[in-house]
Formats: sequence, C-alpha cells, structure tokens
Amino acid sequence: MSFAELAERVSDLMADGLWRRKTEIMQALGEPRPSDAHLRNVLNTLVGQGKLQRDPAEEKRGAVYRYRVPVPLLATKGVYGSRKGADASNTSPGDLFTSDDPFADMRGRCMRCREREAVVGSLYCASCAQEVSP
Repeated sequence: MSFAELAERVSDLMADGLWRRKTEIMQALGEPRPSDAHLRNVLNTLVGQGKLQRDPAEEKRGAVYRYRVPVPLLATKGVYGSRKGADASNTSPGDLFTSDDPFADMRGRCMRCREREAVVGSLYCASCAQEVSP
C-alpha cells in the first residue's frame, strides 16, 4: 500500500474527530494492514501537516500517543479560556457567536439569569457576578 493511499485511509477514518491510539487506528483500518512503521510515518506526517493533532504534542520516549482531527477553537478572542496574550477588554460575549448559532437570541446575555446583558469579559451580568463570586 502506498503512502498516499494509507494517508487517505487514515484521514477518512479520523474524520469523526475522536481520539484514537495507533493500535486502535491499526485495528480500524482492517485489511490490508500496514506495517507499524508505515502507519507511524503517515501519522507523523499528518501531524506535521496540521491534519491531525497528537496528544502529547511533543515527542516523548515511551509515550503512548493519541490522534484526532484538529478541533477549531470556539473562543479565539480571549474571553473564555483566554489564550496567552489575548486581550478581552474590547470583546463582548456576543462577539464569539456566529450567525448560524442556535443560541443567537442569547447573544451577550447573562448565562445565569439570561435577562440582562453580560459584563464585557464575563459570562454574567453585574448582579449575578456578585452572587456567584465567593
């Protein structure tokens, strides 16, 4: 089996986004089965191309890796689960929703009372934020 054929089979298999170990991928591929080294090379190449994620991301001797299709970040503007260096000061919670969001009517609303506008950079309105804070 060629490298390209195996890469296509692996990509098709991993399209569901579930984490799988190499042994699980090997079993799911069925016959004809590739060699262990051939599958490892394909997985490493797909990781290098950004078509798969590996956990742990860094190479570690003796590590058992899991693979999956990369999942896009839901919040990239630094409000929820902010990324390092992200600035949430000019971002409202409503900015994170897309037009095809089934919860569009809740845009910018407090996640607790759902009646008032959420404070910028928070999930809650000012009243609810005071009540849920320790």
